[in-house]
Amino acid sequence: MKPLISKYFGMLALMLVLFGSTVVFAQGADKSNITIDIAYYVLNNRVPYLVITTKTKVEKKFIPVENMSVKVFMDKDSSGNMLGSIGEVKTNYKGKAVVMLPPSMKSNWDALERHSFFATSAETKKYGSADGELTISKARISIDTADDRNIKVIVTQLKNKEWIPVKGVEVKIGIKRFDSYLPVGDEPTYTTDSLGVATAEFKKNKMPGDKTGNIILVARIEENDQFGNITAEKQAPWGANYVYTTTYGERTLWSTRLRTPFWLLVLAYSIFLSVWGTLIYLIVLLLKIRKLGKLDADQV
Repeated sequence: MKPLISKYFGMLALMLVLFGSTVVFAQGADKSNITIDIAYYVLNNRVPYLVITTKTKVEKKFIPVENMSVKVFMDKDSSGNMLGSIGEVKTNYKGKAVVMLPPSMKSNWDALERHSFFATSAETKKYGSADGELTISKARISIDTADDRNIKVIVTQLKNKEWIPVKGVEVKIGIKRFDSYLPVGDEPTYTTDSLGVATAEFKKNKMPGDKTGNIILVARIEENDQFGNITAEKQAPWGANYVYTTTYGERTLWSTRLRTPFWLLVLAYSIFLSVWGTLIYLIVLLLKIRKLGKLDADQV
């Protein structure tokens, strides 16, 4: 009997071990994979910054991953070790985080013409670890408005400690309008020639400017595999003079209640009096009919 009981207990222990291993394996397999993207930005050839994006794929769609801690580094040595830590950021509800290059890395930045950026996130209870990488070459963009109503955008790249023109780069040239950009001409993009120049004709002659007629021209390189995202802005006196005039205190449709237009007041009160006048007239008629009915009853 005892050998039989021992046998059953042994089988039970084996089943528990196998079940526990299956649960642990299932928990590890349930972790979702995330993707880390790195985007490089420069505005007016100043200090560059990076935008880190974390996302995961759910039912063939990518959704952002928020509150994900990501460590960002720049460049590696010959042994594959990270040379400099840019910092650690946490993504927002859109799965994005912005990180600036610290001043302490200026010497490292100036030393090379090409840099690589690395982003890593540790494994969590819900997601596995992930890595992202981006390599860019130093480039800059400038706007020249010397020719009347013509815009020249010059794109150059740092090579052998010299800024040389870059051919075949797609550039968007537009006018800054609030949070968007309006193309200056008919073409959506312009391509640089052998001198690194892209030329666009300014056709928005009646575009409103500020009080003195100034507008802001914008040249953009977007999502370029070699240079990332580079933007340059320049003010130009090519807009129409725009003087803001306020109608505050005047009788308009969008004024306060005390400044309602007279015609609207007459219309509103006319409708009000017509409706209530009709109701009162009907009530008076009903009272007269009731009175006449009582007189007929008394005569009978």
